[in-house]
Amino acid sequence: MHRTGSLVEGQPAIETSPLVSIAAPHSMPRILQGFGASAGLTARSQSLCDANVKRLTGRDLTTFETVDVLQRTQTPTLVLHAPNDREVSLASAEAPAAAGDHVTLKVLPVLATGASSMRRQPCRLPSNSWPGDGPHPAALRTPRRT
Repeated sequence: MHRTGSLVEGQPAIETSPLVSIAAPHSMPRILQGFGASAGLTARSQSLCDANVKRLTGRDLTTFETVDVLQRTQTPTLVLHAPNDREVSLASAEAPAAAGDHVTLKVLPVLATGASSMRRQPCRLPSNSWPGDGPHPAALRTPRRT
């Protein structure tokens, strides 16, 4: 287990196991900007949306960048991504790798057509690909939905 700082002001630090990120966007500000653009939010509405993040978490929206969070927490992290993902760019996987040596990026073979497809496929990685002390990601099973 690794002790991390709190991502929400006023909340205690938490104990975490090593993390696995699969085709995850790396920037909450960009996600909210994209949402605002697709929803047709006015500049004022977008500003209120962004302000709600600070109201709810005690932190400015700009602090929710994956690189910054991983640098603060120092939690061993494995980032998995397929280069042909149509939903999340490869740059979103490459960005967290800049957080430090505790982050490992594995670009998977072109097996999936998007993040949702990757999540449905079993994780099969060489045993030496996991940087953490905890169980290898292949040992972690996601329950199948029926």
